[in-house]
Amino acid sequence: MLLGFIISAKIPAIADRDLEVHAVAALLHDIGWDPTGELVSEDKRFEVDGANAARDFLHREVPHWDKHRVRSIALLFIMAS
Repeated sequence: MLLGFIISAKIPAIADRDLEVHAVAALLHDIGWDPTGELVSEDKRFEVDGANAARDFLHREVPHWDKHRVRSIALLFIMAS
């Protein structure tokens, strides 16, 4: 996570990114990876399960976040495949 912040700060095109979204995405990025976990489905890739779990978590824990921020994190997980 720290390395991502250091590198991103040096890239002008993304230097003004949402730091809170970056941090939360970094913390939750492997949430769907555990094949024995209750967040994992039988019919989806772990990236999709992770995106769904992160979205559910964010809706529950930070309901004041707008849809764009939540969607950004979910899309980051899905596009990582």
